[in-house]
Amino acid sequence: MPGMDDSYAKLLWAGGHLKTLHAEITNFAANPYAVTREDDLENRRHILRLELLDVPTHICLIAGDMIYNMRASLDQLVWGLARLNGIPQHTAFPVVHGSVLTKDKLSSFKRSLVGVPDEAVREIDFLQPYHRGASYKTHPLWRLDEICNLDKHRRIPANGSVQVLRFPNVTPEEIASRIVASDSTDDGFIVTTSLAFKHKLDNYYPQAFEVFFGGDQSGISEHIRGLWQIYKFIADSVFPRFTRFFT
Repeated sequence: MPGMDDSYAKLLWAGGHLKTLHAEITNFAANPYAVTREDDLENRRHILRLELLDVPTHICLIAGDMIYNMRASLDQLVWGLARLNGIPQHTAFPVVHGSVLTKDKLSSFKRSLVGVPDEAVREIDFLQPYHRGASYKTHPLWRLDEICNLDKHRRIPANGSVQVLRFPNVTPEEIASRIVASDSTDDGFIVTTSLAFKHKLDNYYPQAFEVFFGGDQSGISEHIRGLWQIYKFIADSVFPRFTRFFT
């Protein structure tokens, strides 16, 4: 008798990738900059430039593997449900895009679930993003399906973002009086100070650093907390609704 072992195995494998992804992002966040420093002797100024590095390729690949396994865990769930009534044919866990279940979308929805028990079909419909209306893009399943489709065709775009740069050797009073200029750009920071004060800039660290997956006009942008949210939604809100069909 088919069960949910394969679905849970896929999801747990995705969880392992998530933990690895978190560790790799933390490691990258420790120093995500290309650094250049120069003395402007004419104006007796020191200029520190920190330019955000590209997110390493392996981080994007880990994210892609994790997302694929989460999405596959849902497809394997539907296969197991259809297997209760025979040999499944072309099954998949449907995710209806948009705020309305149109006639065409309903037809596609049903084709994905041939052989699935009617009560399980109702459960799958209950989980669909369109029930949120205009807010359907906030739904974890829409977000998962969108970023998974992106990963099918190319490496997931990823961009780093830093909200605040900290200098532990510089007091707030010194920042106000000794830092001549501090500018945040799309790619990093430019800090200017006096030549005599430049040694205070030797140590720095980014605060509130994030890596966002998606963006790039794709319609989806997720950070690590959002990916954990999707994972927990599947584990806590999706799978438990279907265990009774296999007992």
